[in-house]
Amino acid sequence: MQSKLKIAIGALLALALTVGTHWYYSPYIAMNSMVSAAKAKDADKFNEYVDYPNLRESFKGQFSAKMAEVMDKQPSNAFSAIGAMLGMTMINQMVDALVRPELVMKMMEEGKAQQPNKSASGKQPTDDSDTKAPKWEFERKGMDLVLATPIQEGSSERQPVFVFRRAGYANWKLTEVRVPTVK
Repeated sequence: MQSKLKIAIGALLALALTVGTHWYYSPYIAMNSMVSAAKAKDADKFNEYVDYPNLRESFKGQFSAKMAEVMDKQPSNAFSAIGAMLGMTMINQMVDALVRPELVMKMMEEGKAQQPNKSASGKQPTDDSDTKAPKWEFERKGMDLVLATPIQEGSSERQPVFVFRRAGYANWKLTEVRVPTVK
């Protein structure tokens, strides 16, 4: 009887350890799955890990803040107010048009924000081996938030930060990409 109790306690501890380990490493598993799906050009698999409405809102907010910063430096008059309204409308439409699976997959695969199918020099790459896959640096911010930053070897450019939020037990979704500001 005593040995059955020890076996049951051991099994419960092993199960708890397994569940806890899976929960802890789940954002890294999700990130690896996303990068693999991006490399394989599997948009359906990739889209399982992206919350596009929140992603679009994050881009709209960043671009709107940047535009407001630029507009604050301009002399205020009626034309600049009209320009700001038109600019906000254009930003919203531009983000809605550009935040699509192919572009987000390309950003994730290369670890940087640029136009798809173009290298940093603006030329078309000849094959996929031209762009090296980035290494990723992870930072946990509490239990429901993980920041992933691509590290490009030999590059001093600031990289975007991919923000993942937990949805459920161990499901992680890309909800935001923090684009580095140009100074």
